Amino acid sequence: MGEVSLPIKGNVVVPARKSILVIVDMQNEFLKEGGTRFVGETANSVIRKVESLLRKARASNVVRIFLQSTRYDESPEHRIFHRSKHLIEGSWGHKIVEELSPREDEIIVKKFSHDPFNQTELERILSEQMDGNPWDYHVVVGGVVTNVCVYETVTGFSVRNFRVYLPIDCTTSPDPDLHEAALRMLYYPAYSYNVLLTKEEEVRFE
Repeated sequence: MGEVSLPIKGNVVVPARKSILVIVDMQNEFLKEGGTRFVGETANSVIRKVESLLRKARASNVVRIFLQSTRYDESPEHRIFHRSKHLIEGSWGHKIVEELSPREDEIIVKKFSHDPFNQTELERILSEQMDGNPWDYHVVVGGVVTNVCVYETVTGFSVRNFRVYLPIDCTTSPDPDLHEAALRMLYYPAYSYNVLLTKEEEVRFE
């Protein structure tokens, strides 16, 4: 994925005690050859960057949440709208990539659409993990795809008044133009008051 010409926030230091790492859809379907929604040649780079971010979060005991896109044979997008089946629960494509295998103390939230808050356990889990207002918390997001589920995740946290950070090298899309368009949307004033674009190497949990 080519460089995006947007201002990038450097030296992002966030308090580990008030931080949440959200990893979006880092699944075989998107990130491994043979997946029906494979993002392409940028997959390995994004896996490495998200893996590095996850290591830092684990070392600082940051809350880690994995979002796992999940579908069923009877999901409306298959049964009603006749979209080709993908991400079926229990399939190879549904699994989180081996490099990022969640640990027992990490949270997995299954989501059934692009929106991680729509008919999921995410808001309940967040309320259990938090002991303050949303704006007291720093949410770092990484995963795929930039212009679909990552965008929905970032904006979902933004409108709920969290402080949100997106390392742009921790996300990708099979369409470079849409990748850049999504990042530019997040830089727009409607979001940039509580959404910051950064890079993985700039993020530290302390």
